[in-house]
Amino acid sequence: MKLPEIHYPAAWANAVDAQEREPKSKDFGNESKESVAARTALGPYKLMCFLHGLRCRYSTPWRVLSPMEAGQLYLINKHHWLPGAFHSTEPIDMLYMLHEELMDFRLTPEQFQPIRDWAPNLFCWDDLAAEGNQG
Repeated sequence: MKLPEIHYPAAWANAVDAQEREPKSKDFGNESKESVAARTALGPYKLMCFLHGLRCRYSTPWRVLSPMEAGQLYLINKHHWLPGAFHSTEPIDMLYMLHEELMDFRLTPEQFQPIRDWAPNLFCWDDLAAEGNQG
């Protein structure tokens, strides 16, 4: 089913902005605030891309799923969980529940382009480039 496309540059910017607003809880040594924000934004950004793919895969003409619903359906099918298992699930919880999938998930060139445009001069670039198969 054809669903609206994601504007990846805006999605990446939103992910980075969200991390910049978070109190600094992770210590990456002398790494700049911008580099830490980019590094920590990668997980939520990959999650958004992964869930969008599931949404496109699982949505039907009779039921257009939200990204969260698509992620839940994926987990129900994979682990045979019951829908009630997601009663109080927050989006951040999906980062943990889909951790293995996100480790294996590689961004497409289109999904990776905003990162390439934004972060090549940051300390974390090598890690980000590896995630996008750009190493």
